[in-house]
Amino acid sequence: MPERAVELATAFAAHAAATIATARKVEQLELAMVTRQEIGQAVGILMERHGLTAESAFTYLRRLSQNGNVKLRDLAEELRLTGRLPDDDRGPECPTASDRAEPGRE
Repeated sequence: MPERAVELATAFAAHAAATIATARKVEQLELAMVTRQEIGQAVGILMERHGLTAESAFTYLRRLSQNGNVKLRDLAEELRLTGRLPDDDRGPECPTASDRAEPGRE
């Protein structure tokens, strides 16, 4: 009987571990979806405020993130909540009309 109990406990542990791993993955995916939405909202704010394309606004946020060693999602959250970014005094380098006409240009 103890041998059977060990087998059952091992099987239960394997199922429990798989369930926990799946729950963690679902949680990570849900967070990623929310983060993506929030970054998209920040991109939209920059597009409206500075007349940028979506790609230019995202590139600007990404550059701020890299240069300031700040997570992109944290910059997006700051912009969404306060309406400001760490370098708001400068603002993004607004593209010229020709830059806006060429998607994919950074």
